[in-house]
Amino acid sequence: MTTTTTISATTTVPTAPKSLFPDGLKTSGQHNPTYALLTPPSLFPKEITGPTVWKAEDYRDHPERWTHVFSTSEVEELGRVADEFITSGRPLTGMAKEFFPLPTLEAFFGSVRREVLNGKGFILFKGLPVQEWGLQKSATA
Repeated sequence: MTTTTTISATTTVPTAPKSLFPDGLKTSGQHNPTYALLTPPSLFPKEITGPTVWKAEDYRDHPERWTHVFSTSEVEELGRVADEFITSGRPLTGMAKEFFPLPTLEAFFGSVRREVLNGKGFILFKGLPVQEWGLQKSATA
């Protein structure tokens, strides 16, 4: 069964039925573009301004503004909670804050979230032992 979503008075796009995703509709896969909704590059703005715009020179020589190297205790906390989540049997698409408690990292990730959502920054995380943890644990953490 296929359903559709109306984008405008003249455009509808197919969507996957929610019954295909028992833990909630997270993605319906890759779809062809709706060409009527595409903007040609000639209409793109020549300059972007506003409160969420950042400049390279503000970050280029200040990696401490955009890099976080996880400490040993932070890696241990993330690893422990990731192991607990994996053991619970929940799928990654069922990830929620209540199933991934981070007592000492909650405030840090909250501040990162606010900065990213408000367009005030971005962050590069370093120091996670992804080779040691493997794909599932790394994706969970």
